[in-house]
Amino acid sequence: MNGDAQLKLFKKLLPQQAKLREIVRLLGNIEGKSCLDAGFDNAVISKHLRQRGGTWRTLVRQAEAKRSIEEAVGSGVESFDGYSMPFDDKTFDVIILSDFLERVTDDHALITECHRILRPTGRLIVNVPHTKSWSVLNLLENLIGQSDEKKKRVRLGYTEAELFQLLKHGFDVHTVRSYSRAFVEFIDMIVQMKVRGIAGSMNPDERLMKLYSIAYPFYWCAFQLDGLLFFMKGYNIVSVAVRHPWRPRKAPILNDGRSITEAVLSKIKD
Repeated sequence: MNGDAQLKLFKKLLPQQAKLREIVRLLGNIEGKSCLDAGFDNAVISKHLRQRGGTWRTLVRQAEAKRSIEEAVGSGVESFDGYSMPFDDKTFDVIILSDFLERVTDDHALITECHRILRPTGRLIVNVPHTKSWSVLNLLENLIGQSDEKKKRVRLGYTEAELFQLLKHGFDVHTVRSYSRAFVEFIDMIVQMKVRGIAGSMNPDERLMKLYSIAYPFYWCAFQLDGLLFFMKGYNIVSVAVRHPWRPRKAPILNDGRSITEAVLSKIKD
């Protein structure tokens, strides 16, 4: 899909637009900063991020995504080998990991790599699926056979406490937000089933555009209805953490059985 077609399609991808807004909200001023976006596999998002200033590199999980992103942003696109990041120590001021942690076998090793290539006091922005102890949508996905394997995930996602535990040895978590609630997720679940059916078919780009054009008004209505669920946690988490010297830390347990992590995160507003 060429650049113009990707941009036209992105205008129909309301969930991707929501993800970009949430990340940009945490990105702040990056003039003069060295930045890395990792995991998007979406050329339009990478291009939008570059338009905010700073110097950017991109890391993609899938080698086939590299060409389309290079066509949109030019040079500075690298492929992830599944183990290490192909950058020198203390290269970046900001790293964005999106839809990445849940897809790698060793998420602790990936966070260690991020710590290595970030400069002191650098920022790590993480976007991951938010797991819930009980969810009707999760039950529906299981019933219709939409497994993590089909989504190319190693794990379902993270709770806020699990994300904090993953980051705590090398980062201080400053902000945690959730977004994308039940109505949007339900529509997206149906659409993604259709998307997987299109892969490998005749004229996939044309069929994708048609699918998302049909889905667009349903997404729009779902976003309006999600506004009524403001009191509920969303199905995605976005957070920003600041690098500190690496030091393993154990979280003490409170009298009520909660860890300090859970107690602190319960006070962070959505």
